[in-house]
Amino acid sequence: MTFFAPLFFLGLLGVALPLWLHRMNYSNPETRPFTATFLLKHTKLTAATEQRLRYLLLLAARLLALILLVLLFAKPALERDATAALDEADRTHYLVVDTSLSMAAEGRFAQAVGAARQVLDDLPGEARVQLFSMGENLAALSAVTSDRDEIRRLLERLEPGTGSMDYGVAMQQLNALVRSANTHRDLVLISDLQRSNLPERFADLVPAAASSMQLVPVGEEQTNARVTATWNQGQLAVAFTGALPAQPGELEIWLNGNLLRRELLAPGARQLDFDLSALQLLPGGNRFELRWLAEDDLAADNRFFLAVDRSVRQRVLILTHRPDLSDGLFVETALDTLSEQGVDLNTRFMSDSGRYNLADYDLVVATDLGALPASLRSDLEGFVRDGGNLLAALGQASLSLSQVPLSGDAIRADGLPGPSASRQSLVASSTAHPLLDNLNLGNAISLYRWVSLSPANGSRVIVQLGSGEPWALEHRLGNGRLLLFTSPLDSSWSNLPLAPAFVPLLTNALQWLSATYVAPEGLQTGSSLMAGRSADSAISVPLQQIIGPSATPLLELSQLNQVNLVKLTEPGVYELQAATSSSYVAINTPTAESDLTPMAAEQSSRWIELANAAPPELVAGMDPAGPGSQWQSFENWLLLLVLLVILAESIAANAHLRVRRQVAR
Repeated sequence: MTFFAPLFFLGLLGVALPLWLHRMNYSNPETRPFTATFLLKHTKLTAATEQRLRYLLLLAARLLALILLVLLFAKPALERDATAALDEADRTHYLVVDTSLSMAAEGRFAQAVGAARQVLDDLPGEARVQLFSMGENLAALSAVTSDRDEIRRLLERLEPGTGSMDYGVAMQQLNALVRSANTHRDLVLISDLQRSNLPERFADLVPAAASSMQLVPVGEEQTNARVTATWNQGQLAVAFTGALPAQPGELEIWLNGNLLRRELLAPGARQLDFDLSALQLLPGGNRFELRWLAEDDLAADNRFFLAVDRSVRQRVLILTHRPDLSDGLFVETALDTLSEQGVDLNTRFMSDSGRYNLADYDLVVATDLGALPASLRSDLEGFVRDGGNLLAALGQASLSLSQVPLSGDAIRADGLPGPSASRQSLVASSTAHPLLDNLNLGNAISLYRWVSLSPANGSRVIVQLGSGEPWALEHRLGNGRLLLFTSPLDSSWSNLPLAPAFVPLLTNALQWLSATYVAPEGLQTGSSLMAGRSADSAISVPLQQIIGPSATPLLELSQLNQVNLVKLTEPGVYELQAATSSSYVAINTPTAESDLTPMAAEQSSRWIELANAAPPELVAGMDPAGPGSQWQSFENWLLLLVLLVILAESIAANAHLRVRRQVAR
């Protein structure tokens, strides 16, 4: 027996109340001396024994009523034999097979398929089954079916993948998929139970929507090592992690499909350094592949890929309106973080036109568009119309103008905020714009001053102030584009340069204006990227096509004119094509999958204990005694018994009071 709400047993303390009341009502009367009674008239006396019996029955009825009421609120239930109590029509068996990369270790996946077949053989013939795979995500491979042969055919075609998945995430995804089934839900998970895939919170492992859970571990204790590498200015550093095999083997370095070097590893060697600065790398992307020829239990992580990008670098000119260049410091620092991703910076005072040539640059940043000399305005307009791109801000020098240079936006003198104006936050006007990609403006940015504008025809507001005034605007001039901010990109009028969104904002601006794409860091097999084109080119994602490691486009012709989520399942170097440029990214196997150590027996036992300890229907918000439950509740019987005891208590109370009211005749 179990109790779903055991805290209600504290109500048993209320039993003391009727005991105390009855004790007060049952006290010996005070005795007093009296004269001889032989002359008094004899009367019939009430039987004290009868009155005493009625008194005890009344007390017992009240105590029993309180105890039964507490039991009713505590929700008692008896665990019943699920096999005997449930028909197979009321049960669904969810068979989950781990297909993560670690299952490719020698012998593991064959054991998993064999264990899955055994589970199917042990089920009754009419049992309903649904098959799931658990790789980089949880996927339903079949519908709920009683066709056992179909499940077996799917198992034959199943193979381990290249991704990784946290067990806690898998349980949450499973809950979402099976919660709507109004049956007893039996979960069977067949996995190597990798220690490295445990969630941070052990409670996340509980499959709340499952009625019961069984873990089937496969694989034995196995050792494995992994090769990784880094590239820095012609220096290649190779590292080996994990349990090294007794025979270390050889390391091969391949460059763009050709064997570059072969090195024999010494026993116990953990790192090798190579000076490859003399290599003549190709313009664009160069593909490095490291092949470690070693005998261990997981061969998939004995290869490692590097992408060394030698594509044409983006040349950016920052024009300041102060001779000491201090107003361009924040922009220069932010864009300098992109130097390793193909960005070269040059900062100049805008009046020193003899020290720079606009035609040498792809993007120009003007810290205050209103401070441009008249001759430079004309040159800069021609630069943009010929296909160049301009990122500009308005500052103190712009306040004396009536119109923004190049864009034609009207500057409203009556709308200029003073030093005491209320602070404003930023609000996105077009959340789909590439400038705002993965950008959280939040409330951390505060503007103290800005230039109030009335946008000209053709201007598009991307970000506005909380008051509704424009802050970031887009303009097209000829073949180029202008991105305009109505406040400086330094700390004079806002705290923008100190906010976490500042660097991502400028990074998005650079990639959008120059039509380039820089892949995010930390991608691994199983990751996904957005690629394609939408009908509105202004909100198209920067990435338009992905070329796989085998030089095969991942987007078909029919997919090019729509935005797609492309999964990267194969390790290697991918080419990411934007509108006017391309970049390269290396995708390697997940590090967590290289550790083949299983979780401790105590952890797997605790997992099972948590999953089967309490009625999961109650956790999922279902009726504990509903269809498919493994618990038999008898609340209805308890309620009937409580009513009968209360009725008995009323009868006993009336009888007791009737005796108390009797008088001698």
